Amino acid sequence: MIRVRALFAAVAVPLLLQGCAVWHLTGYAIRPDYPRVEPGDIPVDGLSAPVAVTLLPDGRPRIEAANEMDLARITGYMQARDRLFQMDLLRHLADGRLAELVGDVPFGSGTALDSDRFFRFAGLRRDAQFMYASATTEDQALARAFAEGVNAWVNTGHISLEHRLLGVPVVRQWTAVDTFSVFRFIMFGMTHNWSREIRRLVMACDAGIDGAERIWPSVMEFGPTFLPPESLDPATYPVAPAIVPEMRAALADLCPKAPAVQTAYVPDSISLPLLQLRNGISASNNWAVAGSRSASGKPILENDPHLPHMNPPFVWGVHQKLPGREIVGFTLPGVPLVTFGQNLKVAWAATINSVDLQDLYVYKPGTLADGSEGYVYEDDVRPFEYRVEEFRVKGGDPVTSTARFTHHGLILNDVDPFLRDRIPLTALRGVQLQPFRDAGAMLAASQTATGEDFARAMQPMDTACISWLYADVAGNIGFTSPCRVPVRPHHFGTFAVPGWLAKYEWDGFVPKERLPRAHNPERGWLATANNQAVPFDRFYTAYNNDANPPNRYMRLSAELDARADWTPADMAKLALDVRLAWWSPLRASLDGACARGTAEGDPAARRLATEICGWDGDMSADATAATLFVHWTHAVLDLALADELREGPDGAVWRYVQEIPHFEANVDWMWQRPVSDAVWDDARTEAKESRDDILVRAFALAATEVAKRYGPEAADLRWGSVRPFYLKHPFGGLNAILAGLLNGKSYRGVGAPETVFKNQFSRSDRESMHPGAGPAMRTVVDLANPGAAEYAIAGGASGWARSPSYDEGTEAWLNGAMRPMVPEVDGPAQLRFIPPPPSASEGVAVKN
Repeated sequence: MIRVRALFAAVAVPLLLQGCAVWHLTGYAIRPDYPRVEPGDIPVDGLSAPVAVTLLPDGRPRIEAANEMDLARITGYMQARDRLFQMDLLRHLADGRLAELVGDVPFGSGTALDSDRFFRFAGLRRDAQFMYASATTEDQALARAFAEGVNAWVNTGHISLEHRLLGVPVVRQWTAVDTFSVFRFIMFGMTHNWSREIRRLVMACDAGIDGAERIWPSVMEFGPTFLPPESLDPATYPVAPAIVPEMRAALADLCPKAPAVQTAYVPDSISLPLLQLRNGISASNNWAVAGSRSASGKPILENDPHLPHMNPPFVWGVHQKLPGREIVGFTLPGVPLVTFGQNLKVAWAATINSVDLQDLYVYKPGTLADGSEGYVYEDDVRPFEYRVEEFRVKGGDPVTSTARFTHHGLILNDVDPFLRDRIPLTALRGVQLQPFRDAGAMLAASQTATGEDFARAMQPMDTACISWLYADVAGNIGFTSPCRVPVRPHHFGTFAVPGWLAKYEWDGFVPKERLPRAHNPERGWLATANNQAVPFDRFYTAYNNDANPPNRYMRLSAELDARADWTPADMAKLALDVRLAWWSPLRASLDGACARGTAEGDPAARRLATEICGWDGDMSADATAATLFVHWTHAVLDLALADELREGPDGAVWRYVQEIPHFEANVDWMWQRPVSDAVWDDARTEAKESRDDILVRAFALAATEVAKRYGPEAADLRWGSVRPFYLKHPFGGLNAILAGLLNGKSYRGVGAPETVFKNQFSRSDRESMHPGAGPAMRTVVDLANPGAAEYAIAGGASGWARSPSYDEGTEAWLNGAMRPMVPEVDGPAQLRFIPPPPSASEGVAVKN
């Protein structure tokens, strides 16, 4: 009884859990009712023939159907069976209805309602409706079939624990547009240049353009680039300026004059991984070696897409079989098609290409003839378009909001309270959607027999630039990245431009035949790690102009180039690499700072400096110096960069700037600055500081922080101990009971934001440095035997807590153990779906 009372007390406190939620949680904790296999046929409306499903030992389904539509229908059923709440959560996020589901709870630096305003007015649902309406008849039918399968599961009445805790007795029916909406939402997170541009603009209003440029420069070119030399355009082109002269002249007058009111930054329970889908998914790795570099004589392809770490994981595995065709791999929740995988003839892998598909436009305010407000464009004052939306809030009254639009797009000041009094009137512009062909392209590409056919089939894709690598059984490897890239004749695209001048409009789009690509490179390998594809001056307009630093690529390329006997096991081992590629060359230049650091200051600072200066850059779980290095880096950032801001390192602007994963590019850029660079001078002192001065001060600050956080004895400073790894459920931060039930098991963490085995944390989250993103799964395919391909996943196939395949793959994933993607399974299929009998009425009940 005492234990039950404690349970009630623990879960009754959060406002999110109301009414009967305590009883639901108690019942589930005692006897979880996750879906179990039951004998008998399962009737599903719309099926034209029986469909067999075998649950593989790891919980993934193998679905065998007679045709494409039946396959999509049962894919929907099985995905909803495993992940309905995750799908529904993403649908609410994309549609700007999160507060309707969970209430106006904290979300990032605002609330769920703030998130809703952003996404509703950004028009992702409208985009989805257009995408569906403009898709081919076949693609529409595929999306409807998937939705029918989802609803067949919904109609069983088997409601997830999360829905019960939220008091949702009946989940709204899934629609074909919902699939497009979730897809559009995820693609928005992959076209994320705006999240860096807006932070540069916030800083420029706070510290001036020159001050902002010292913190996070608008042009940072990292080498090396990943395309082989023979794939580059031989011509060179002038690089357009990022900060155009009209913006430099006018910005100070356009920024808000009054100091911004400090906005509290409150860590919350549900947004850590989900915020990346707004601010930008940051990374991934993929690489391929040709047969000339493999032990088998055929290509080998590896992929580890770095996605938000969450429980359940952000990927869902499936093996789809049709007569004469098999596809096995992973897709995204709410999406029926395999995104990362193979068809036993061609294997494909995807990473983000960091191509700039967005711009910010700043305006001069104007007054119309009738006295109403407008914005200046050339010699006219144009009226705003006003849009009004009503937002339902769980447990509260509806809220009505209005936002302004220009011909470029949404005014961000109207939808983000943090930005409202910190930036001038600013609109977000994205690439206008065309008739939607992405789904058909992905489906066609998954059915190809050669890599060249795969690349041709992918050409109609428009929505986001993805770095696709492919390899085939014939021995080919290659790279393609189709999308609609704007042509910017007069600006670089990494800083806001004058919205009042037509000069800075886009001039059409890059013809797809001119986009970078590669096929069978001379060196015998390809690798991408979100770094630059081409040098800035080797493409005629801005391409991937805000890419990640090349550290992961440097580690991969050095290893791939060094040997010619690669095996799948070697590939899997390389994916676990946790060495910082840039530390050794940087360490060689730090002798002056290290000598001073190990000789000056108190004993704790000297010990810290000694350990860091003798470190080899290894971010393994047992590395004490890795922990010290991270805290030292925090201190260096505060001293060298935050001094430019009005409120310094304790202000909301500094936390806002560091919130996104892409800030890590600036961390690496800072370490590369010359010893006497202006960035090292502390603007708050009269002295002229050098790099060594800042680094030595940082040793002392880091030593103080380490003693404060871990105790004066600092008994266990190993990286894996102070920063454990676990998969966080969206509800996992509400209280200990929910955390114990829904979060993954805790392990000793490894890796850093820019190691091959990436474990991304937000620099603004210095308290926990929780791993918010990394390789959601890994796949390795040797095209000599595609049926023997292997994978590892952080998490499990199921989204039902305490089910056999919930979180059960994490330990193997962490340690590098791989599983077969196409396992042999004895015995008949466990589930058999059939068309309803002719006499069945509408809305037939379906067994789970």
